[in-house]
Amino acid sequence: MFAMLPRLNHRLLAICTGGLLLGAALARAEEPGHLTLGQAWTLAQRHHPALAAAEAQARAAQARVDVAQLPYLPIATLDFSGAETTANYVAKPGALPKDLIRASAPTSLELWTFWQGGASAQWTVTDFGKTAATVAAAQGLAEAARADVAEVQRTLWLQLANTYGAAWLAGRHLTLAERTRDLAEQRHKLVQALVSRNMKPAADLARADGDLAMAELAVDEQRGQLQTARAALGVWLGDAPIGNLAAVAVPVGLPGAVSASLDDLARELATRDPQMLGLEALRRAAQAEVVAAERAQRPAVYLASGVAMAGQHLPSPTVNAQVAAGIAWQGSSLWTSGALAAQARAKLPLIAARQQEVLRAKRLELSQTRSGVSMALARRPLLQRAEQTAQAAEVAAELRYQSGVGLLSEVLDATAARTQVEGRKLAAEQELLAAELRWRAALGQLGGD
Repeated sequence: MFAMLPRLNHRLLAICTGGLLLGAALARAEEPGHLTLGQAWTLAQRHHPALAAAEAQARAAQARVDVAQLPYLPIATLDFSGAETTANYVAKPGALPKDLIRASAPTSLELWTFWQGGASAQWTVTDFGKTAATVAAAQGLAEAARADVAEVQRTLWLQLANTYGAAWLAGRHLTLAERTRDLAEQRHKLVQALVSRNMKPAADLARADGDLAMAELAVDEQRGQLQTARAALGVWLGDAPIGNLAAVAVPVGLPGAVSASLDDLARELATRDPQMLGLEALRRAAQAEVVAAERAQRPAVYLASGVAMAGQHLPSPTVNAQVAAGIAWQGSSLWTSGALAAQARAKLPLIAARQQEVLRAKRLELSQTRSGVSMALARRPLLQRAEQTAQAAEVAAELRYQSGVGLLSEVLDATAARTQVEGRKLAAEQELLAAELRWRAALGQLGGD
């Protein structure tokens, strides 16, 4: 037994060294140069098709606003034509006074050169608000499309943050599982040495064998979970290399917002939540459609001008010009505007009901998320005290062993206990991270590390 002490001391040194290396590895994970959550989000926005589709729809909606504004611009045309034509003429009865009608001349196939051209323009001075209402409806739909982009960003950011956090935590779980396996190996060697000297029953060695096998299995499982999590993260990042992941900052939940009332949070959220903003934009668009349909019965006042040239020889054309003004009115609007206005007006109660539904869902989401953050925060000091107690017990066991009054098995037991506490703390940090990410997404605080 005493002959084994030098070797066991080396093993204990290896365990302590491994703990120091773990701390250094975790510290390196937070150094600049590693992939952060903010960098991952920047890369993901370049590759995700859902976001690209939403942005394309927003651009299309903005283009429809430009189309709706076209009636504000003048309509201009320009044409020119030339021909070789015969000059045979037959007067249509009634086209000329009877005393001017002569018998038709014999048909001649002689060709004459004739060309004509002209330019005209028409500009709507006012349509009494019809175009303005149509533009307002298109602008409301464009705002709703931009809000959809923001909502897609919120959803994707939360999914990416959870994926990133899962990959980061999977690495920490693997490190913890490897430490647990190392402890199981040390205990197995100690028990094996004691059993070989008939100082422990064989059943203890069998238990140590089982513990070591389970620890190795846990390492394999955690390694597989890490590979799966990093593969899922790779889908988000496209061909970008992942490398080491930086620690996810958990700022312990925005204290002012956490302590605010749900009514205040819900009212504030209604002014900047993408879904709420999008529904409000749809409501304004529907109201503008009602106004546009009602104004369809109004006339339009326009100005027009034109220049026409014609002749047989280009150097000496005959020119005519005109300037005109007029009023145009679409008579069919008398029986179509009412139906169109009713159709647009029917959208308003549906949008209002959807607004209440989304607001209620947001309120529930805030309540559940805040509860999760509060519960996770409440467990944090308890686990910190438990970790401090486990660390103190480990230090005491090491001092007892070094002074010759303790056993190495006590050191291993204390180290195993501290490892278990670290595992509980890591699980609590995972819950807190998930709750914090949901909270940040609910408040629209995207990006960051």
